[in-house]
Amino acid sequence: MKQKAKRTLQYTFRSASKLLLWDWSTLLLFELFYKLAALGLAFPLLREVMVSAFQEAGLSYVRLQNVTQ
Repeated sequence: MKQKAKRTLQYTFRSASKLLLWDWSTLLLFELFYKLAALGLAFPLLREVMVSAFQEAGLSYVRLQNVTQ
């Protein structure tokens, strides 16, 4: 049973590495696209949420005393 599991694991890793190396340029472009999308969409949205939260709390900046209250 151990030999069969070992062979299955080796086959899985070999197959995954072949797939990654086979079309690495598409994978690289996808990685760049979604990271740029996160920079362009998610981070500005998160910033606006934080600014709104500070305004609602009546804070202009975060200090240790503000966090512990």
